[in-house]
Amino acid sequence: MVETAPRRGRGSGTARRSRENAREEYDLLIAVALGAAIGAGLALLVRRGPEGRSPAYIAARAASRGAAKAGHYGAKGAKRVRKRGAELMDSLPFDDIGESLGSYLEAARETIDDAVARELKGLRKAVRRQRKRFGV
Repeated sequence: MVETAPRRGRGSGTARRSRENAREEYDLLIAVALGAAIGAGLALLVRRGPEGRSPAYIAARAASRGAAKAGHYGAKGAKRVRKRGAELMDSLPFDDIGESLGSYLEAARETIDDAVARELKGLRKAVRRQRKRFGV
């Protein structure tokens, strides 16, 4: 049995071309719609409102008012935090902390002094033993 190539239809190719034309028309239609939307948006931003000001100016002024209010509330919050921090500082027992820390440091100093004294005493004994050994 001899294999043959699959048969192709004898279409004229007009269907393929009409699909390509339709796609190009849709692309053109989308481009026109996008251009119109962008143009309308820009026209609305640039136009003058009833008071003679542009919407961009109005938006910038609103943003500046918002920033000013945020700064005002931030300053109030900082004052409140400063006041609360001062109250907390007053409530901390610094004298008690200083006394207990001082006693800890004194105990550590005494312990270190005792250890150093014991080491020196041991080293002196070792030096004496070595001198006796060498006969010095």
